[in-house]
Amino acid sequence: MRDSESPPPTADGAPPRPLVAAFRPRLTGLVLGAVGVSVLAWAGLGLASSLDHVLPIAAGIGLAWFLVRVLTHHLREGIVADAAAILDVGRAIRIEWDEVASIRFDVVAPQRADGPAQTPLRVVAVEAADGRRIVFGDFSPYHGSSRLGEAFNTAEASLLLAIVAARTSSEGVYPDAWHAPAPETSTPAAAEAADGPAVVTTDAAAAEAAREAPPGALAPAWGLIALAFKIVPKVGGAALKLLKAFKPGAAALTVGVYTILFSWKFAIALVVMVGVHECGHVWAMWRSGVTVRGIYLLPFIGGAAVADGIAGTRAKNAYIDINGPIWGSILAALCFGAWLGVGTPEGDLLGAAAAWGALLNLFNLLPIMPLDGGRILNDVSFSLGSTIGTVAVFASLLFGGAVAYVLGFELLVLMLFIGALELGVHLAAAPYTTGVPLLGGRRLTFVEHEHFQGLVATVQPGRTTDRRREAREKLFDRHVRQALQTPMTGGQVVLVLAGYAVLVIGLVAILWSTTSIEEAGHPIELFR
Repeated sequence: MRDSESPPPTADGAPPRPLVAAFRPRLTGLVLGAVGVSVLAWAGLGLASSLDHVLPIAAGIGLAWFLVRVLTHHLREGIVADAAAILDVGRAIRIEWDEVASIRFDVVAPQRADGPAQTPLRVVAVEAADGRRIVFGDFSPYHGSSRLGEAFNTAEASLLLAIVAARTSSEGVYPDAWHAPAPETSTPAAAEAADGPAVVTTDAAAAEAAREAPPGALAPAWGLIALAFKIVPKVGGAALKLLKAFKPGAAALTVGVYTILFSWKFAIALVVMVGVHECGHVWAMWRSGVTVRGIYLLPFIGGAAVADGIAGTRAKNAYIDINGPIWGSILAALCFGAWLGVGTPEGDLLGAAAAWGALLNLFNLLPIMPLDGGRILNDVSFSLGSTIGTVAVFASLLFGGAVAYVLGFELLVLMLFIGALELGVHLAAAPYTTGVPLLGGRRLTFVEHEHFQGLVATVQPGRTTDRRREAREKLFDRHVRQALQTPMTGGQVVLVLAGYAVLVIGLVAILWSTTSIEEAGHPIELFR
């Protein structure tokens, strides 16, 4: 296809963003390099100086190294495709789609200076009549660098090949399904409708949604007794379902560790607070149509509500992210109210629970990936654009390093690296955001993806097994769904940020109000 259609105006009437799909080098090597730099800095600083908080400083050095490498190497390398042309950034070669004379599929065998050739690798060469060539492939299992000669190494080589085939009308490369007439429309909305989560609007679906509604959402007019008969079974069923989501082994281990280190009262209180927080995430996942794998409680880490899927919109993502702090804040507020009702010193234990519950949820609201606040920042910033999202999330990691240094909270360093890995996952899915619309309305299901992958990727031993195929299908589905998530509207962004601000203010107020309780441990001192 050689047309140069443009995406439609956005929902708020702003000019449409151009469709530009960027295929950059993998970040895995840079992340591992940052970890290595941090470890070396930690060892060197620990031996050569008497600085406090050596680990956060070392982590900051590793993150700074990561940022420098991203700016000096990652963003200056790769292949960019848009509606008009394909560009090899590193070699400064640009070929208009109507200049493409041929698409060649070659096999190269990298030579070793000290031995036989390595595994033969598949590459694709997009050639113009005047000899300009842009070459790429997916050969990371056998070659870790971003280049092999003139060939660029990208994990999304199959998507890039699909774009090349679609934009140049190269039917000889098409999968079988593409030989049917392409849909007339080729907008991002059409691509999302084709590949995104289905929206069912049947009466049966509406009835099912009504059954999943929060208990007591519509109170019957004939009295509180009848209302109780309706609510109690639903609340009990929902509570039982939430309890089943907990992994008992992890919960028992957490209680045991905290009992040994502190006391059984503190252990139970902390597990209940973390558990209620995670139940908020799980409840929101169910409401958003996301399958839940389970709730895992981990000593010193906290808890994790693990999903087996992804929400269809960024607004639903934010809804899931903020519901954990909402549930946890409600529990802290209830403990705070009970403490005010009972009074001191009899109710001081309740006041301490309110203080620590507020501290736990306030910590989770820090705008640092992978904490809930960082995930909310991710949803909001990526709704404003991929570049804004990347910069905002990376800045949150640097902020997390500063927080770890100021508070001396070295466990936060581990979370920062988890956040860096999650950022890498988002960047890996980024090419699909504009890459799929560049297909001109052609569908890219897993079957079509495998067709192109078979042309451009070196076959790995065991690739055809059912388990490997299922894993690839899961990863592909996640990338496409994540990339095609509907961005948040301006109103949704304002609503989420307002809710975030209300939670923060309320939790800080609880902390200030409980500083006189000895059992609270004066957690507010962390913020002075």
